[in-house]
Amino acid sequence: MPGITKDQALQIAETLRKIADTVRDYRVAHLSDLGDEQEADLRRAEMSLRKASDEVDNAGINLALDDAQESLAGLGKVTQLLKADVSKLANVTKSLQIVAALVQIGTAFAEGNPEGILSAIGSAVTTLSAPAKATAQSGAAPGGKSGGNAPGES
Repeated sequence: MPGITKDQALQIAETLRKIADTVRDYRVAHLSDLGDEQEADLRRAEMSLRKASDEVDNAGINLALDDAQESLAGLGKVTQLLKADVSKLANVTKSLQIVAALVQIGTAFAEGNPEGILSAIGSAVTTLSAPAKATAQSGAAPGGKSGGNAPGES
C-alpha cells in the first residue's frame, strides 16, 4: 500500500469492520425476509469485509514495524557515534597521562634527583604500556544521588 500511513491504514480497517458490522446487523434484522441465497450472499459479503479489514490492519502493523525498524537503525547510528566519541575520549585521556608522565620526568630532571628521574621513567613506562580507557561518569555521587541528597554534600 504505497503512500498510506499506518494511521490511515488502521482507520480504513476500522471503517471496513464497521461496514461488516452493518451488513451483519442488516442480515440478522431481516433474516426472516431473506431467502437462503440472499442470506448467504450477505454472510459472504460480511466475511469478505472482515478479511479485507484484517489485511489492511496487517498492512498498518507492517508500516508501524517499518517505522520502528527505522528508529532502531537510527539508534544504531547514534550508538556508533557514541562509540567513536568514547574512543576519542580514551585517546585524550591517554594523551593527558603521557603529558603528566613527561611533566614528572621533567620535574625530576629539573630538581637533579636521580631517584626521582628513575621513578618518573618507571611510572611513564607503566602509564604508556597500559591500554587507554574511557569511562563515562554521570556526575552523581555514590548511590546515584546528587545535589543536597548526595552523601557528603549539604
